[in-house]
Amino acid sequence: MKFEKIVLDEVVRCYAVSNIVLDGEEVLLYASEDPNTNCIAYWKNDLNRKEVVWNNSGGCMSIIQIPNRENEFLAVQEFYLKVTPSKSRLIWFKYSKEKGFESEVLVEIPYLHRFGLIKVENEILVLMSIIAKEKEYKEDWRTPGQLYYGKLPKNYGEKMQYKLVLDGLFKNHGFLIKNNIVYCSSENGLYEVSVNSLNHEEWKIVRSLDSPLSEVAFSDIDNDGIEEMLTIEPFHGNTINLYKKTDGVYTQIYKYPNEIDFAHAIQSININGKNYFVFGVRRVNAEIGIIGFDNEIYYEIIESGAGPANISFLSKDCDQWILSANHTKNEAAIYKLEKE
Repeated sequence: MKFEKIVLDEVVRCYAVSNIVLDGEEVLLYASEDPNTNCIAYWKNDLNRKEVVWNNSGGCMSIIQIPNRENEFLAVQEFYLKVTPSKSRLIWFKYSKEKGFESEVLVEIPYLHRFGLIKVENEILVLMSIIAKEKEYKEDWRTPGQLYYGKLPKNYGEKMQYKLVLDGLFKNHGFLIKNNIVYCSSENGLYEVSVNSLNHEEWKIVRSLDSPLSEVAFSDIDNDGIEEMLTIEPFHGNTINLYKKTDGVYTQIYKYPNEIDFAHAIQSININGKNYFVFGVRRVNAEIGIIGFDNEIYYEIIESGAGPANISFLSKDCDQWILSANHTKNEAAIYKLEKE
């Protein structure tokens, strides 16, 4: 596969990327870890059209559109491992052509790292993953992280209450929602969390892997009807492993062979009807690459030296774009699949 690289802007310590829909148009959002760098929105059909979403606030790892609420989305701000006490918060954004991007604080919660949304019984639930309950310095990991949930208010600007779902997650880094299941990965392994009854607050929690993990993603790359699981291990890890689930048990079937350090981004993607994983590493060769299957598992390097912190994927109007927050190169980048 060949990709054309498009650098939208220099973005210092580019940290998060997402694609959402505003007024019926696809929009790309790139945010930074740095508190003095703007979050910028780019319109897909005219990449020269861009607007500042917010400024003077960094520490953004997640930006997610609210389902069935036109022009509204949520984003984390002020997540910093070095700052004590933590200023992390979840912000509710609303967009209009007349007013641009408006924002209100939905909830303040220390060391909020990642979040996601699920719909249950006509409620939108906000699942919030906390990397640690408290810290005195950056490498203070004495207290575990948690998973919380709250019901998103019906009206923009209202505050949200939240409750504990799962505790005891040391170095609680990985977070993924797929088919209304929340996957939490930490030093304690992989937990699969789902809600049975919202009225009775009955949460089903299954520990499906006990090895220390940093990230997980799922994709059926060999097209046998069973999704493989790609992992980064351990926290900010130095290995990328692929697992197959057989009779309810995950078995490792592949290890990415190159030397890596600070692997940080993995994502499932579908290119021309085939499933792949895309991954990003922030140190050593700082590569962004693809893992696929063609009679055997293989990988391709898209670029070295980029150092993605997060990756998103956009497939629309015959375009297939890998969107990458290139932290090491300080770039808001697109890797556009070249048509054969």
